Amino acid sequence: MRKFTLGIVNYGKEFCLRLANARVTEAALFAANKENEELAVEIKRLNQELDQFAYIISHDLKAPVRNISSFMKLLSNRFSTTLPPDGKEFIHMAQICSDRLGQQIDDMLSYCRVNRNLPPAADIDLNEVVRTISMELSAKLNEANAEIIVEKGLPLLKDAHSSMIYQVMQNLVANGIKFNNNPNPVVVIDYKEEADRVCFSVNDNGIGIPKGFEGKLFQMFKRLHTQDQFEGTGIGLALCKKIVTFYKGEIWYESGKGTGTTFYFTLPKHMVGHAMPKLPGLTIQVNLVSKAA
Repeated sequence: MRKFTLGIVNYGKEFCLRLANARVTEAALFAANKENEELAVEIKRLNQELDQFAYIISHDLKAPVRNISSFMKLLSNRFSTTLPPDGKEFIHMAQICSDRLGQQIDDMLSYCRVNRNLPPAADIDLNEVVRTISMELSAKLNEANAEIIVEKGLPLLKDAHSSMIYQVMQNLVANGIKFNNNPNPVVVIDYKEEADRVCFSVNDNGIGIPKGFEGKLFQMFKRLHTQDQFEGTGIGLALCKKIVTFYKGEIWYESGKGTGTTFYFTLPKHMVGHAMPKLPGLTIQVNLVSKAA
């Protein structure tokens, strides 16, 4: 009888302990759910603030900048015959600065808008993207005697957004032409399949990147050169990183001073479909070559 009584007592203790643990777990789960709800409310508030910030950038800041640039042009045109040489130079410098500020505002707005208010994802032919970039950069390609070489037909991207993929490719290709003192600048685009991802590469024969910038180059407003040497705002590569990260990919580069640069970025394998055929209208010279006429 004593053993039976002790058994009942021990069972009661064990049951009470399990019940207490269950209540603790239930309380922890309730607290976690409440914390998640509060976090969701905070994220919504921050997103609304970001929308407001983007609105301020696109409307309240750009309008004065446009006005400054317009008045500088008007001042230069109307009083060009009466202004002394240094006065004309000051106006010209002010106009350049206002135009640069306008470009910085546009780039900041693009950075803030990544992954926000996107249209439905769709299939994207990367060959078409490169062709569009080639056409838009035709003046710079002609001026620099540069060419864009596509090693093989690029693949179809699935569940992607054309505007964001365009931003990545356009920035990398344009940089390969801009940061290039070679008499015949060349940008080569290629890709290869790996175990669980596809790795794209954009290689150029430009000035290269010195050692020591590995952790800085993809940060906002980080520039290796002065505005006088190479124009730009220092947002392009930060924008590329943000977009590639959005698609669960990675971006990095290999380079050396004077040896050209290769930028790599990856996308998950499920996003990359079969290779597309070469586009008509592109010249073939061993490789698939796109050079502005």
